[in-house]
Formats: sequence, C-alpha cells, structure tokens
Amino acid sequence: MMAAYQIYVMGVAGGPHKIGICNDVKLRLYHVRRDEGSQGIVLFETFELSQRKAIAAERYAHWLLREKQFRGEWFNVDLAEALNTVKTAIAADFSGIDILPPLTTPSMPRLPAGTLDRIDAVLDEGENRAAFIRGAIEKELKRRERKMVS
Repeated sequence: MMAAYQIYVMGVAGGPHKIGICNDVKLRLYHVRRDEGSQGIVLFETFELSQRKAIAAERYAHWLLREKQFRGEWFNVDLAEALNTVKTAIAADFSGIDILPPLTTPSMPRLPAGTLDRIDAVLDEGENRAAFIRGAIEKELKRRERKMVS
C-alpha cells in the first residue's frame, strides 16, 4: 500500500491561500508559518490521497487557479474558491494519463525580484495581473513585428 499524502488548503481568512501536498500536514504548517513569518496562517482542510493522486490533483488545482497565482503555491482566492478548486481537482479522473507538469516549469523565465510588486502597484481596480502581463507582451511583440516589416 502506498503511503498516504494530503492535499491541503492553508492561509489566512481573507486570502491568499496555499494549496499543496505533504505527508505530514502538522509539520508542513509549522514550516510554512516559520518561512512566511506568520503564526496567523491556519490549516483549513486536508484530503488524504495516494501520492500519485495528490500530485496530480495539486497540479490540476494550481492550473485551474493559474490566473490568480500570487506566488508559488499561493493564490489570491477566498477560502470557498480554494476549497472548491481542490475538490474539483480531486474529483478529476487522472487514470491513464501522465501526471500534469508543475505550473512553474523551468522553461518559464523568472522575473527580476520586485517585478510583480511593481506590476501590482500599477494595476487598475479589478485588473488581473496575468492579463496585464499578456497584454504587455502582445504590445511589445506587435511593436517589434512592425519594426521588422519596415
């Protein structure tokens, strides 16, 4: 029998929320509190799964929330959305398919430190960070394509 893993949702009441997996959720909570410097981080719910299912469900949940990614496994969502997303991911049938790749892949470029904070500071009310970045890239691509043609 495979060792049990847990997919968990933790964070602070209004968000952000962390969705992750581990095999010792109490120890994981301790480390997250230490690393984040906040004793206010609460473990909201855990779901026990096989290791393979936990990995697949975690990655699928991250993918479903990709537009709301704050940093790493942290997402700017309320608790209800975090829990519903995890439950949706757990309910998915991953049999017969390879485990999904992680949301952050090595091929994705890293932004210089502070770039996301700078972006967040200039976003309009309700504007989505990912949409802003996509728009900026599209604008720059069009500018360079026009330059190539002329």
